[in-house]
Amino acid sequence: MKKILIINGHPNVDSFNFALAKKYKEGAKEAGAEIREIVIKNLEFSLSLKYGYQMRTELEPCPVEAQQQIL
Repeated sequence: MKKILIINGHPNVDSFNFALAKKYKEGAKEAGAEIREIVIKNLEFSLSLKYGYQMRTELEPCPVEAQQQIL
């Protein structure tokens, strides 16, 4: 079975990009592929560096999970 990870980085759910991703996902499922999806817009994480560059800011759960799916 083929495994596919779709990463959608577009911020607008009404965009052409989201429509393409949806159709691709449907077609891949019909072909028997295992599909996972990361929608960047839905990830919860802070965009700012809490401590600047003086101290490492640990990743929050959503980016960690996305990172593991990519691996």
